[in-house]
Amino acid sequence: MRAKHDVFWDVFLAAFSTGCLSAWLQVNPILIGLTVGVFGTLICTYNLKRYDKEKHEKDEENAE
Repeated sequence: MRAKHDVFWDVFLAAFSTGCLSAWLQVNPILIGLTVGVFGTLICTYNLKRYDKEKHEKDEENAE
């Protein structure tokens, strides 16, 4: 459940920051959306890998 929560916040922050930055910088929102999307994807991937690693370690402890 934690991974889904992290993904939700990554997507929300990407959308919110795209709107704020495009209005503040007066730049094309697609350009900012792509930039924020790339960083959001990297962060989301890191969060999911970390979650999988923690879950795997927890499963190994429970198996013993």
